[in-house]
Amino acid sequence: MLLYVGKVSVWPTLTVITIDVVALFFVGLRLRGVVGSLLVVQAVYWGLGYIARPVALLTFNPAPQLGDPLADVRLASAGYERTIAAALSPTVFGMTLYVGLMTLVVLVVRRRAVAGTTRFELALAHGFVLFSLGWTFRVVYLVLRDNLTLTLSAIAAIAAGGIILFARKPFTPVVIAALGGSELIWSVLTQSKTPFLALALWVLIRLISRGGITWRVAGIGAVALGVFFFIQDLRVDAGRLQNTESYASAYPLWVRPMLPLIARFDALQSSADAWFAGPASWMPPLEATGQWLTSLLPQFLLPDAKPLAGAQWGEEVRRMSLNVTPGAALAEGPFAEGWVIAGWPGVAFGASFMALAVIVIAALLTARNTAAALLGLAMTSAPLLFERGVLAFGEGLGKGLQTTIVAGAVLFLLRMKTSRGKPRGIVATRGRGSRPLGAPDARLPGVSRRDREE
Repeated sequence: MLLYVGKVSVWPTLTVITIDVVALFFVGLRLRGVVGSLLVVQAVYWGLGYIARPVALLTFNPAPQLGDPLADVRLASAGYERTIAAALSPTVFGMTLYVGLMTLVVLVVRRRAVAGTTRFELALAHGFVLFSLGWTFRVVYLVLRDNLTLTLSAIAAIAAGGIILFARKPFTPVVIAALGGSELIWSVLTQSKTPFLALALWVLIRLISRGGITWRVAGIGAVALGVFFFIQDLRVDAGRLQNTESYASAYPLWVRPMLPLIARFDALQSSADAWFAGPASWMPPLEATGQWLTSLLPQFLLPDAKPLAGAQWGEEVRRMSLNVTPGAALAEGPFAEGWVIAGWPGVAFGASFMALAVIVIAALLTARNTAAALLGLAMTSAPLLFERGVLAFGEGLGKGLQTTIVAGAVLFLLRMKTSRGKPRGIVATRGRGSRPLGAPDARLPGVSRRDREE
């Protein structure tokens, strides 16, 4: 891909991205509600990926070496300043469009309609039954290691999120500690940070959507950061990640502890993949649409299932400019993905799609319907809105629909069993706030309405 000629400064590009991220953060704080919470977390992800990592490369100018996940040989080839400015040009356009769309939503749509809080209610006992079922699938997955049980094991995460967001009185230290401990155990067993970070996201949604911009939010962030470094150390010990000592000598002592965090948010590397591959260099838009629709189906029903979007990105897009196949799914992002599928129109589509996705998922989480609330939990149990592209979002939606069907069926059976044990009253139709005759009257505790009228 052609780079800018002549003297180039990357700082105007980073300034625009910083303005976008800060604006997104404060729009989220202004909105609060579920949408506001999602925007705040999105701003944190994008700030680390699109600002912290480029600034680290520009400040320390590390030479690429074996095992260094930060120093990209492609970005260093013509100078970091020139290549980063070029690689981030689609991101500047896409992010500015996205922030503009979300700001327009704030200005045009009624604040109450956008910044709503959760309304669905989940019985605490039902939530823990669902949580136990999910853990059963998790144990089976550890034995079988197949995709179906892995998908169904997400029921445990959905149940944990349901208890935090939708149960009437779940927000006690004991309940949060129990759920956090169980998700930490699963994060350790799978050596993945996603389960615990999803739990932290739901706690933040509950706090921020109810005006909890206090030290508790900072505390949750600090705990999540500690768990992040803990899981990173486990992955290093298991040989899945390179030890920072092998490349840390290129960086000052004071920044070395933060290298794993900066390396984790690799949105800049995906932007480099897309820029060096070129616009509209991957799959045609029609093929991408077909793949997105196919990903909604259970993969075991497909005779010739393709690799997941992240792995496919590494094998087909990154290999165009770098002869390395990563072992983990990549954070391709909507802007880089749109660039290699359709150029500038693709970037605009990715930004618009993600703006719509945030609104839809927030609507799911604030709905009263059981299926909608469960699907909203499934879609926020992975960082689909924060670092993945449109294709990965389709995969997440397909898996979310499967887990929603199973979890919804279990809740339906639990509610049927619970309702059979309760006497049915005759519903009075007179006046507002009518309730079954025979139910205790609110003004006379322990005395039914029928007894009071007699």
